[in-house]
Amino acid sequence: TITIGTKFDQPLFGLVGPDGTPEGFDVEIGKLIASELGIPADKIEWKESVSANREPFIQNGEVDIVIATYTINDKRKEVVSFAGPYYMAGQSILTLADNEDITSEDDLVGEPVCSVTGSTPAAKLAEIGAEPVLTDTYSNCLEPLRSGAVVAVSTDNVILAGLAAQNEGEFKVVGTPFTEEPYGIGLALE
Repeated sequence: TITIGTKFDQPLFGLVGPDGTPEGFDVEIGKLIASELGIPADKIEWKESVSANREPFIQNGEVDIVIATYTINDKRKEVVSFAGPYYMAGQSILTLADNEDITSEDDLVGEPVCSVTGSTPAAKLAEIGAEPVLTDTYSNCLEPLRSGAVVAVSTDNVILAGLAAQNEGEFKVVGTPFTEEPYGIGLALE
């Protein structure tokens, strides 16, 4: 058996389906890895991993690996190891579909923007002068965006595309990606 940490709320990458099983790109990567290790898909235990608990889950052995839109960076390499990258994403911006005021990261300066605790996009927002409003999952950013409590949600373009697709006509992804986010597979340091 293998225990794999992944997101449960990210359309296209790791989203729990109606039967309670996660599905998406990261999940398929997990199945491929398990298969190469001789472990059938029905012997994978999926554990929900939000951005803030990925390192602790790996460090304390709650999971064998994490495949969860997990950007490889030097700070994280101090506490966990990575395989990959297996996908190159980039930070972008999600706004309400009718918002014409925000077209790039420059328009986020001084504005409240939702992201998640422990993520590289949250750190980048603070660095560019936005006012990060942090929560545990990106899906929890949608209601503050709808209500006007934040002007945008910012994270990796593929995550935002999934949220926009799941809520057709309500949101749009704007601008061009302003970072490079190489997704890797997190595992314990040797």
